[in-house]
Amino acid sequence: MKNVAIDPKNTRMDFGLTVVNHLLYSFEEEYGKEELRKLIEGTGMPLEFFEKNDNWVSYEYFCNLLKAMVEYTGDPKTPYTYGLNAVRFIETWGILKTIMNIFPSPITFYKNCSRFIDHWARVGNFRLLFFKRNKAVIDFRLKDDLKQDKNNCLNVKGQLCAVPTFWNLPYAKITETQCAAEGADSCIYEVRWINYAYKRLRFYALLGGLIVVYLSYLLLQWEIISIFQLSILSIMLIPVAFFWGGRIIDYKRTLNDNIRMNDEQNLALIDSLVSVEKLNEELLQKVEERTEELQKTNEELQKRLAELKASRDHLIHEEKMATVGQLAAGMAHELNNPVGAVRSYVQDVLEDISNDDLRWDHLNSIVKSTSECKDIVNELLSFSRESDSLSLIDLDFNEILEIITTKIKVENPYLDVTILKELSPNLPTIKADSMQMKQVFIYIFRKAMEPIKKEGRIFVKTNNTADNVIVEISNNDKCVSEDDLNIAFDPFSIKKEYGERSALGLAISYNIIKRFNGDMIVNNESGRGTKYTVIIPYNQ
Repeated sequence: MKNVAIDPKNTRMDFGLTVVNHLLYSFEEEYGKEELRKLIEGTGMPLEFFEKNDNWVSYEYFCNLLKAMVEYTGDPKTPYTYGLNAVRFIETWGILKTIMNIFPSPITFYKNCSRFIDHWARVGNFRLLFFKRNKAVIDFRLKDDLKQDKNNCLNVKGQLCAVPTFWNLPYAKITETQCAAEGADSCIYEVRWINYAYKRLRFYALLGGLIVVYLSYLLLQWEIISIFQLSILSIMLIPVAFFWGGRIIDYKRTLNDNIRMNDEQNLALIDSLVSVEKLNEELLQKVEERTEELQKTNEELQKRLAELKASRDHLIHEEKMATVGQLAAGMAHELNNPVGAVRSYVQDVLEDISNDDLRWDHLNSIVKSTSECKDIVNELLSFSRESDSLSLIDLDFNEILEIITTKIKVENPYLDVTILKELSPNLPTIKADSMQMKQVFIYIFRKAMEPIKKEGRIFVKTNNTADNVIVEISNNDKCVSEDDLNIAFDPFSIKKEYGERSALGLAISYNIIKRFNGDMIVNNESGRGTKYTVIIPYNQ
């Protein structure tokens, strides 16, 4: 046995062990004596201290014991549950058990509650505020220097509910209308219970007997009935009638009491259901509001994420274009001089020989090749060029597209290309650089015609919105792969078939459109191949 030093503060004479024993017996019944010993020793007391009913514990220790039991069981209702066992372990109550045997019904105990409990618990006072045959309102007020503990309040409620079980009646129904643990001056408990049927049979039997004696005396005086008949009537009829009359009245009154109690409980249950329904509606409303807020937040986050992704892609593209631009400018200047020298020397040779010379065709091919090199150099210079040399005028995109479509057909006489135009007649003008805009659409037409090997169709459409002019150019041939669409504006990124000239057209076009705060989109159009869309705002 472990020796535990007892703190004198724990043995102040507030609670007799009669009040504590039902807790110990309940815990021991559920978890065993060894666990009870560990629990009690953990509170700073030896278990043997509780084996002497003459001992006392302080109010603070009692509350600490309840708290320890709640922590051990993990159930905050443990004090109330153990309080319900108070009558079941009433043999530990000593003389109080004898006193309760004298009481004929619960009301007599509740009426005398303050007299008896004060003998075993000196922490406060019980006062009966109201009572009738199956209802009592009890006020429990602690002493001024003590503060009500929630666990103690639950234990008191459990014990008050258990009182009717002493007479083999159901547990009482208890409602706490105010609680000192929540800031009130005292705890007020409204207790309701079910009584036995009223036993007025002795009274009615006695009354019936007196009436029979008196009537017998009168009937005999008046010689209306013989003694034998009177005896038979008295023995057989009158006691039976009075007996059943008394029982009927008793059960009728008991039934009325129980019906009244059930009605009150049903009304309380209905009020609770209404309150629960109202709380559910409020909860659903809050859930809907919260869900709506979360949806809005999620939409906003998605929008911000899309903007961040677009900004990131734009920055990456701009950085890539700047790097390629610097490289392109350097390459253009380095290539321009040697290509120009070769072209000049070959042209001098062509001037010195006749067309019949076998070398003339080869030298002429060299001149054409150097012209293509010159075009590539110019593209490189356009790609790296900034907007400081722009010449801005009012442009009609319809006119530009008419000129370019004619030029494209002249440049590709070997292709049977049909250009279908749907040009808006009321297209607003755009203030931009004419040469650069023509360059953009020439590049796009060339890109749209690349898949066409012999014959095909090109679709050209213009329209406008409240803020922008929109030009759409598409073909009816094969679509660009999804991988190529994602890198359409990156220079030198799209794979070329053998024999095709690698160009910077789309990358240059995209840079030019961005200089005028516009946008360029490439996507696959069902039934029409690849579509190139140019969007430029009115106001620059």
